[in-house]
Amino acid sequence: MLLGENDISEVVSAVRAILDSSTVNQERQRCTQKIEELKEGDPAKSVPIAFKLLNQASDVSHVGWNIIEHVIRYKWNDMPADIRVTIRDGVLEYMSAGKYSLTSENLPTKTFMSRNLVAMMEQEWPQNWKELFDQFKAIILNGTLHAQAQMVFIVLKRLIENVITYSNVTNFLRRKELSQAINLIMPEMLAVTIDRIKMCIDAGNTDASIYVAKSAIELLSESVDWVVGRVLEETVDKMIEVLCAYLQVANHGIYETAANCLFKIASRKRAKTDETPIVLSMFKDAPMQSIITAASLAASVSSANVDHYNYLKALCDLLSALGIHLSEIWTYVKNPPPNFSLYLTAIFSFFTHPSMCIRSDVSQVLVTFASHEQISKTKEFIAAIKQVIPHIPKNVEKMGSLDDTTSMTSYYARMDCEDDVELQRDFIQLRDRCLRFIRETLDADHIEQYLQQLSQWINRVIVENDSIAASEWESLKRYVMVFVATAYQKELVNDEVDAKFVLMFNSLMTRLETVGSAKTANLMLSIPSSFLQLFEKHSELIPSFFERLKQILMISSDDLEIVALKRHAISLMLKVSSSMPNVIQNHAELVYNIVTTTAAHVTIMQRANLVQVLGALSNLAQPNIRLSFLQSAIQTNIEYFHGQTFINAISSVPNFMAYIGLTSPADPDEKSESVYYLNRLELKAHLCTIDGVLQHVNAPENQSNPLFQLLNPILQTFFELAHCLNALKDPANQRLVHNSYEQSVTDISASDRHQIYCTVMEADDQEPTESTSFNPTDRLRRFISDITDMIQSIIGLCGSKLFYDFYSLSNIQQFFRSCVMDLDLIIDFRLRYWIRRTWRPLIRSCPIPKIVIPFASAVIQHMQQRLQNDSKRQPSELLIPSGAALFEDRTLLVNVIATLCTFLNCCDSQTMLRALPITKVILGTTFNVLDEQGANFVLIQSIQSLQVHGADDVAKGPLLGLIFMIYTNLRPRFPVLRNVLQQIPDQTSDSVIAFDERVCGMAQQEKIGEKHRREVMNKFLKSVIAKNVGEQHKRPSHLRVLQPMMRPVKNNGENGSGDISFETLFGNV
Repeated sequence: MLLGENDISEVVSAVRAILDSSTVNQERQRCTQKIEELKEGDPAKSVPIAFKLLNQASDVSHVGWNIIEHVIRYKWNDMPADIRVTIRDGVLEYMSAGKYSLTSENLPTKTFMSRNLVAMMEQEWPQNWKELFDQFKAIILNGTLHAQAQMVFIVLKRLIENVITYSNVTNFLRRKELSQAINLIMPEMLAVTIDRIKMCIDAGNTDASIYVAKSAIELLSESVDWVVGRVLEETVDKMIEVLCAYLQVANHGIYETAANCLFKIASRKRAKTDETPIVLSMFKDAPMQSIITAASLAASVSSANVDHYNYLKALCDLLSALGIHLSEIWTYVKNPPPNFSLYLTAIFSFFTHPSMCIRSDVSQVLVTFASHEQISKTKEFIAAIKQVIPHIPKNVEKMGSLDDTTSMTSYYARMDCEDDVELQRDFIQLRDRCLRFIRETLDADHIEQYLQQLSQWINRVIVENDSIAASEWESLKRYVMVFVATAYQKELVNDEVDAKFVLMFNSLMTRLETVGSAKTANLMLSIPSSFLQLFEKHSELIPSFFERLKQILMISSDDLEIVALKRHAISLMLKVSSSMPNVIQNHAELVYNIVTTTAAHVTIMQRANLVQVLGALSNLAQPNIRLSFLQSAIQTNIEYFHGQTFINAISSVPNFMAYIGLTSPADPDEKSESVYYLNRLELKAHLCTIDGVLQHVNAPENQSNPLFQLLNPILQTFFELAHCLNALKDPANQRLVHNSYEQSVTDISASDRHQIYCTVMEADDQEPTESTSFNPTDRLRRFISDITDMIQSIIGLCGSKLFYDFYSLSNIQQFFRSCVMDLDLIIDFRLRYWIRRTWRPLIRSCPIPKIVIPFASAVIQHMQQRLQNDSKRQPSELLIPSGAALFEDRTLLVNVIATLCTFLNCCDSQTMLRALPITKVILGTTFNVLDEQGANFVLIQSIQSLQVHGADDVAKGPLLGLIFMIYTNLRPRFPVLRNVLQQIPDQTSDSVIAFDERVCGMAQQEKIGEKHRREVMNKFLKSVIAKNVGEQHKRPSHLRVLQPMMRPVKNNGENGSGDISFETLFGNV
């Protein structure tokens, strides 16, 4: 068809009008519509125009390429053969001419060209384009063709990406044929690509040779991680040789490209037997020497610029992947490969590099080798361990920051991390790996070296304690904790080691007596706490230890650092008293005297924690004196809750609000110590005491807990207090809040909001950044949150610790009813903790089902109603497998299943995924009690969930498995379920019957894999499964149906499809 100049000019003008910012929107829309009409119009007109546009400037030529690609993808099957030939010849002519730069200057053109050529290959290759690869080889091996060779590599890389890497070819049959064809040409493709790289090496480091070699290496990188091992094995030595040749060539970044390709080879995840020769090839002399030399050179200049540093990280990734891969195939290697010592030397060098990212990567290799049964015993790795141990302390200490400009660690951190959160995550990863290395390598051969290092470290901090940074104290604490615990766990603590532990402990405790700074003393106190296991053998250390803690608690000062030091001392007393009862038994009187003596010298909140020590000690007392012991410990607390002042305070919600100051003007600051502040402090302290004592007092088996007799008179006050706290959200009570407080005073605190953020956004659980100064609303909000947590714990512990008598109370039903009377007022965030801390232990500990069933039923009914009314749905953690007995109640069962189905169809896929395991457990135990209506409901709801979550690949698989389980378990009892499947779009009665017979047959077979079950369900339910946004708006592209590859093509002078021939491909090259 002949085109006039006006046709071309009109299209060019339209394109430029679209790109011109001064064009009005109406004109731009008209021009855009014109271009779209051209694309959708007759190819006989659009294709010639498109090729004419290729000769225009770059701002216009891209439209020509777009039109060509559009025609290939969506109109290829309907076009006459002559137009296909025109498109083929035009694209190949442009490609063969090589009138495009090797650099990225013409990258859009090369991208369009490769996309169009690959699109034609997807339609015709290999059946109708057999000679294509032979002609590609001719281009590749022609040393005079640089741009064309680069384009061939780009085309092959894109073909592999579309077919194998990303599986973009939607037609399964064509994708399979293309994959088979690619696998058939892989041996030759790898060979000729390597030959061309050798030609580039021989040509020197010219720009042309570097660019061609770089594209060739990128093709290899796209191929080596999936190609069959036997195919790669044939060329791997030559491939590694040519790649190593470029490790020291920085031109155009080819050294990093080569390193990344070697990394792909080293990190292949294939059958271990196939990988053995491939991995060992990289341990040969030449490759290993090249890699090590390149790493050494890169390390020496890595601080010069970011490119050199990225290259060093690429080499680090390569060596790390090689080590991990070696550990996986060691069973087949049996002995260390050549240059294993040289490899370990390189890993050690990386471990001492200033970059935290690099050290973290290689530490993974060290941990992998250390935990490997055979590698850890090789003489080479044992020697490496001795080199690594001296550098562990610096790697478990947080050093550097993004703001620091004095250290190299900080310099590299600014290149690796975007913010402090990412830097902290990298450090935690490095520290955890180093601590695991200690656990794995601590044995009889290395304990002496570790001991010497620890002794020197402790001696230094004792002498220089005032100049030791807090980060080093933290690292020492973690080091000691892991080292001592592992030494005892592996039974390495002989008499000699034990004596050294005692010496370190005594040295630290002695030095503590003379430390002048409370802050330093607090940091130092964390070190001897790791040696507490010494008390089991050396009980003589206990008196001096507790006496030193007593001296700390007797310090009279309100300084914040002193308060923190006392808090630490109390926690150590509680730790020893609760975790080492047999050891502390002979010293119980000493501990008791210390507690009673120091109680007057600590704050009211610290006293609450100190009394918990007596609760732990009560477990050691004889049964006949245990009651009096506990009474002496918590009598003051009982009197407070039994006192008329507190009873009046909780007699109504307004009274409670007045008691804590919600209805009065806010305190100007925390130091004012108003009556309301003192009321709040006193209430919090007494609740903390009761909560702590309940946690630490053991519940005797099959007999009454003495603590019950003491708490019985005040149990009702706990439930009344819980009512007052929950009812604060009542609008009537909200109106009573004094206007000096914000209305959000009864909402969740900032730390709670941070926790929600970390959960929803899957962020790291870092501490929230809060101001050091709180306004009155913040302080009161925190108080309400704290005492709510305590009352939740206390009520739950009443069920789990006092169950022998608690559930026999005459008013137990009243207690349970009070737990659910304010369900509508509990905010969503706190509801989950009522379930976890209170309701779950109450239900699990109840020995009388008839008591707990009405309570559980009320909770489940409320949950279902809340989920229907509230967009913020929370999965219940109340349902557990052992609770199956609760489902004997029909009402409860119906409500539970309805709630679970609501979870399955909620809009939050994370919530659905959390509820899915519970749903499987509940349904799996109740299939036999469901009636026909319930079976229909469950099946319909589970299928509907695919319409909500089917676009989520993570959620779709488990849902398909659930539907298979539901149908195969219920279908034998309820044939009517087949009617549900007949409502699936695109399904006929015959297809439903066939599917029904198939899945029912599969259900009777034991060896049907979960993957197969999901595939069967996915195929049948495909029409109801939700599609992601891309699939919803993607225009279908239909590939041609070609002759099967196994069938020989007739040689009758015509193409197999009867239209075009490609025998003259690249004929003009």
